[in-house]
Amino acid sequence: MNKKNLTRRQFLTTASVGTVAAVTSGGIGIYGNTSKKAAKLAIHGGQPIRSKPFPAWPKTDEFIEKSLVSTFRGGKWCRIDGGANMVATFEKKFAELMGTKRCLATGSGTQALHTSLHSVGVDAGDEVLVTPCTFIASVQVIFLCNALPVFVDVDLETFQIDPDKMEALINENTKAVEPVHISGLPANMDKINAIAKKHNLNVVEDACHAPLAKYKGKKCGTLGDLGCFSFQSSKTLPCGEGGAVIGNDEELMDKCFTFHNIGMPAKTKNSIMGPKYRMNEFEASVLIPQLMIFEEQVDRRNENAKYLTSRLKEMPGIIPQKPYEGTTKGGYYLYGFRYKKEKFNNIPRNKFLKA
Repeated sequence: MNKKNLTRRQFLTTASVGTVAAVTSGGIGIYGNTSKKAAKLAIHGGQPIRSKPFPAWPKTDEFIEKSLVSTFRGGKWCRIDGGANMVATFEKKFAELMGTKRCLATGSGTQALHTSLHSVGVDAGDEVLVTPCTFIASVQVIFLCNALPVFVDVDLETFQIDPDKMEALINENTKAVEPVHISGLPANMDKINAIAKKHNLNVVEDACHAPLAKYKGKKCGTLGDLGCFSFQSSKTLPCGEGGAVIGNDEELMDKCFTFHNIGMPAKTKNSIMGPKYRMNEFEASVLIPQLMIFEEQVDRRNENAKYLTSRLKEMPGIIPQKPYEGTTKGGYYLYGFRYKKEKFNNIPRNKFLKA
């Protein structure tokens, strides 16, 4: 089919970009033919290209139900109650999946981040380098440590923290870097780690979007001192709420456990001040059955993202988030792209989103 003879609607149907196609409302030209023969756009009352709703998330199945019922009937609903200890089972399985020595399950990704920053020593008066392109929790946890966030601008093409802009912001108060693998694609960890090593900074990865994403063959969350994950209901591995910290440094992981456990360590009686950030048995019961199919699901997300990117390349004005060189797998919690309104007769962003 000759692009130059396509109506806008024919082009968008051919490009297979689903409901994103409707953004061409209001006479937005992409390829030449904008004659009256063109079908009415969905935003103007025409037939949408996609009529079926997207699949519901999170997914439920009989294995999750059976796991939950078993935990419920067992009557041991907290990790310290004994019984089947589903939380400890999940920690072991997730550490194996990620290839780390230890995993600590928490009540949320926010709790995982707070626990990690506290455990690497972030305290009053310290500064932590972080991206402004992130969920608010990545910043709030720095304040919870009585420290200050220092925003490092983003790389416009990748949406990630820009390592080339980090060193100018480092001073005697800088304690740590918190790279966020936004949307599930890895940040430029080689550059980040090199700068952190040069200035003796800790690296706490916010990998809440990126379980099983890989950078140069290594999984996100294993590239810094500690890696943090979220299992909130919208995430790719969900349980309603929940989170995890992973790491290979036994002493550091012991500190994480103590802090998240009301300041009570597992091996000694030397308590500190700490919150109660423990995951409960029900959350772990929802997560464990999903681990059986999680790798397959992430592979499917990568296949779908690759296909979508290949088709969006045919649409000027839509620029997908660019993976860094060395990205061997994405988590694809989200599929990000930039919208160039000048390619759509300057239709404003809010109208694009509405369409």
